Order: sequence, then structure tokens, then C-alpha cells
Amino acid sequence: MDSLRIPATSGLGVAFGLSTSEFLAEFVARSTGQVAWNKVGVKALIKLLVGVVFYGIANKVTGLWSLGFELATYGSVGSIVPDVIFQVYPGGVVGVAEKAAVKARAFLTGVKAIESELTKYEVEQTATATMHP
Repeated sequence: MDSLRIPATSGLGVAFGLSTSEFLAEFVARSTGQVAWNKVGVKALIKLLVGVVFYGIANKVTGLWSLGFELATYGSVGSIVPDVIFQVYPGGVVGVAEKAAVKARAFLTGVKAIESELTKYEVEQTATATMHP
């Protein structure tokens, strides 16, 4: 069980930092009525400030607590990237994934249709070749 302490602390630290900073940043941005790039900027500032606080705590505590708060810093600051993506691409990371999935499904549907047509063609050619040697 001791071998899971570092991975568990790491996962919890990142999740805590990301969740806490996202909540606080979204709360401030919505409370102040921010939209578009202003919202991204306000959220980034809040997330950076939260990250600085977590980093400060990480430097004051020891052991797994220090690791957890350091990783909370990374989760907090790293969560700025999805905000930028959301502003650049409608729907954010989820929107980009949805668009890619739709394209992939359309491509695969096209591939299946082509395979079906080629199979029919090959069957017809084989039947024609055996009938007329």
C-alpha cells in the first residue's frame, strides 16, 4: 500500500488544484460579468494566483503534503490551457473532440461504402469471368 502513496497524492494534488482554481476562477469571472478574452484573462489571473498560493504552501510543508500542493500548483496553472482552447474553438476541448469524431465517423462510413462497392464489383467481375471464359 505504501507504493501507492505518491501516485495517489499526485492525482489528488492535481485534481484539487484544478478543481479549486477552476471553481474560484469561474466564480470571479461570472460574478464580474466577464466574457470572451476578458473572461480568459480573469480566469488565468485567478488560476495563477491560486497556483502561487499552493506553491507557497508546498514550500512551507514537508513530505507528501509538499508534493500534493506542488502538484496542485501545476493543476491550477495547467488548467488555463483549456480556457484558451475554449475561447479559440467553440465548445473547447470537448467541441474539438466532437468535431474530430464526426469527421472520423464520416470517413469510416465512406470507407465502408467504398469497400462494399468494391466487393460488389469484384463479385460481378468474377461471375462475368466464369461465365465467359
